[in-house]
Amino acid sequence: DQPLVALLLRRIVKGLAAGLLGTVSQARRATAQAALAESQRGRADEEARLAGAQRDFALRQLSRAEAINDLNSFVLSDAPTLGQRFTVGELLARAERSVERQQGVAGENRVELLLAIGYQYQSLDQHGKSREVLTRAYELAGKSSDVATRAKAACALASAVGQAGEGERAEQLLRSADNELPKEPQFALHRVFCLEMGSVVAQERGDAHAAVERAEAAQRVLKESRFDSALMDLRISFGLA
Repeated sequence: DQPLVALLLRRIVKGLAAGLLGTVSQARRATAQAALAESQRGRADEEARLAGAQRDFALRQLSRAEAINDLNSFVLSDAPTLGQRFTVGELLARAERSVERQQGVAGENRVELLLAIGYQYQSLDQHGKSREVLTRAYELAGKSSDVATRAKAACALASAVGQAGEGERAEQLLRSADNELPKEPQFALHRVFCLEMGSVVAQERGDAHAAVERAEAAQRVLKESRFDSALMDLRISFGLA
């Protein structure tokens, strides 16, 4: 009977269509679940990568801090002969010679040691000597693959160059450091340091507005970071005042 056959065919087609729709729906759900799982795996991998990068960064910073402590110990206690007196300048010169002899020390650590010595010369108003040492640190940092080291050395040299009246070159050094310094949270203190140096550079060229703006930015970056340093906050506040 043709009507009966037609009815059966329509029911079969409807059944196949319903089954097909169900299969498509299941496939879509499975695809969405797979995409979600892949996204979660991707986030987990990215979080693991970031955690590993922050751990490695912290270990490098610890190594540099220990290198500076070792240098201070050598200069202030181990090196001087019993009963012999030294001026601060003589101690700094001794520290320079000690760093120059440390050829086996990692380049990044030597940069940090030279930066520390350069800052001390600045505090003694020996700006010519400070620039000489900070220039060596900058040149050594240029051979490093560590962007944070290169940025910090550039900002440090910018302050010395700015104090010598070379405002344009100082600003170029600051811009190169800002372009190179990553945005990740572990580099917050490097960014604070560069903003502080930028404030000094602006003061030296008579731009009070930029000096205040950069000091305020340094204070803001420090407060928004995970690092709690009352000493740094006080230092920035002095500069801002």
